[in-house]
Amino acid sequence: DYFKFIKNEKRRFSYLIDILKYDKTEVRTNCLALINSLLNTFESAEDSVQLRNEFLSLGLGGILSDLKRNERDKYLLAQVSAFEKDAVVEEDELNQKIIDATGKELNAKNTKEAFSELLFQVGTNHKHLQLPLSDIVRTLLLLPKDRDSGLKQWFIISSVAHQVLKQKEQIKFDSNQEVSIEELSFAVEDRVNMQQLQDKKFEVEYLYQEEKKKFAEETEKL
Repeated sequence: DYFKFIKNEKRRFSYLIDILKYDKTEVRTNCLALINSLLNTFESAEDSVQLRNEFLSLGLGGILSDLKRNERDKYLLAQVSAFEKDAVVEEDELNQKIIDATGKELNAKNTKEAFSELLFQVGTNHKHLQLPLSDIVRTLLLLPKDRDSGLKQWFIISSVAHQVLKQKEQIKFDSNQEVSIEELSFAVEDRVNMQQLQDKKFEVEYLYQEEKKKFAEETEKL
């Protein structure tokens, strides 16, 4: 974030991407080695994948493809290979965590397949999550889809969801902006309580109808 401020970047790491596009082979090799080092500082696959996707959203994937086609320098190509191999390992590790959590063999990298599984789980075993899921989907549909502010908003949501999953005490947007998870939880407490009341009402109505049906069947027998 400090580097972003010094270089007056609209999006962090864009300066590194520019180096990979235009600079000399040796400089590009060192730049890509730095990126690989940054990605390897994390202990969890989730953190690495999130940062890797941030680089890819800046166009790194296309740059690496061009380097593989046009470059012959073995040290630079070794860094390209390291980036791609680490990406496969991290994605497989993250996918395995999702398989363990869902109890199903699925390809979580396939957005359609992953979303279908989410809809199935919420629709069958976790119906109390239908309202918040509906709110999330509607919000995503309304978000801008452009490559500037739209992409930034999507990454904000991704970052918030990731940090909530990690159960961090603070949601960090940059070095100076943080939001307390406790404050966010308090802000939605009323909605949670309302949803719990609706679930309880549904349960009571269901039990009432079952008892009513049972009473009617016993009456017919008499």
